Amino acid sequence: MVTNIVGFLLMGAGLTLFWRGYRDLGANLTAFPRPLETAQLVESGAYGLVRHPLYGALVLAGFGWALLTASVPGLASRAR
Repeated sequence: MVTNIVGFLLMGAGLTLFWRGYRDLGANLTAFPRPLETAQLVESGAYGLVRHPLYGALVLAGFGWALLTASVPGLASRAR
């Protein structure tokens, strides 16, 4: 029961962080590892708190999902 609550909280935190990071990047968002030529460095919002909020969000949501599904291999793969 506790793991379900923690799992939901982590997934919610991950989704919130992802949404905020996506919103803060705005027109600077790209699917490629290199920034756009016209991109500006974003240092506000989620990027003022975390260096890579989109990646961090995926990690948080992954931990949450592993807890919700009671997946020991899922938790072990996220802990590396």
